[in-house]
Amino acid sequence: MAKVLLEKDGHKIEKFKRSYDIITTPESLRNTQLFRTLPHEIGHAVDYLENCLKPSLAAKTDEESASIKRLYRSKAYLDKEEYAHRYAREFYHKYSAQAILPFERLYDENYLNSLRLDPKWFKF
Repeated sequence: MAKVLLEKDGHKIEKFKRSYDIITTPESLRNTQLFRTLPHEIGHAVDYLENCLKPSLAAKTDEESASIKRLYRSKAYLDKEEYAHRYAREFYHKYSAQAILPFERLYDENYLNSLRLDPKWFKF
C-alpha cells in the first residue's frame, strides 16, 4: 500500500535484493507532505475535536466528561489511523473535484527576501 501511495505521489521506487531505494523530487516530496501527510495529521486533530473535546465539553458532569476522555484514549491505534486516512482521502477528493487541489507551487522572491531568507533555498 505504501509503495503504491509513494508512486502515486511521483516517487520512483527501485527494489533491490535486500532493500528499496526511493528516488524523490521536490514535486514528489511536496505531493506527499502537502497533499497527503498534512491532511492526515489534520484528520487526527479533527478526530480528537469531534470525538473527544466537543463531547467532553458538552458533558453535563465532570464524571461524564472524564468518561468520554477515557473512551477516546482507549480507542485503538488502528481506528485512529483509519479515521485520519479517511479524512485525508476525503479532503483531497473533495478539493480536487473542485479543481482547488493540487495547486501550483508558490514562489515569491520579494517575500522571501523580506523574511531574510535566501531565495536560492526555495528555487528548484
